[in-house]
Amino acid sequence: MIRLVHKERTAKVTGDDWNRLVDLLNSALQIKTGPGLESRYNSSGYYISLIKHPLDQIHANTGSEGTSSASMVFVGEITAYSSLGSNQWEYTLQRQRKADTTGYNPGSWQHDSSADARTAYNLSEYMNSDVGVQGNGVDLANLPGSFDIMPVPVGTLVLAIAAKNEWWFQYENAVDGECE
Repeated sequence: MIRLVHKERTAKVTGDDWNRLVDLLNSALQIKTGPGLESRYNSSGYYISLIKHPLDQIHANTGSEGTSSASMVFVGEITAYSSLGSNQWEYTLQRQRKADTTGYNPGSWQHDSSADARTAYNLSEYMNSDVGVQGNGVDLANLPGSFDIMPVPVGTLVLAIAAKNEWWFQYENAVDGECE
């Protein structure tokens, strides 16, 4: 990790240039980072660091203390869900690691034993309610008989992100029911 600090104005090696860089970074902390690079702020100051294994790091973005502009994207498996009502569910998501196999081979994705299962939410369910058009584009008024919005099935792999202290993914909910 590199800590950015002000140098003496009289420093022989680009003291003024260094200070301008530090001021620019500190003023915005809108540092654009990508895979393997992270910017952080805490009570000690601003930091830029290289991440050896970016997908092994899940950040708890908690506001001004310890915020990170790097969002962690990963593959997760739905292992359980429970209803929150109004066509919304709370899911349990287990991070996955890509095995040494390629393509769609069985076992290509495996549970990451170094990561705990966590609670996750589906962006497609964000606007869901008991009436009207749902996040998957289906109007509940047009559903016949016992048809209803369904939760994401257990065993489904999703692409997820860590955002604040939550995990989020997007998966279009299916509609299912019985024909009369």
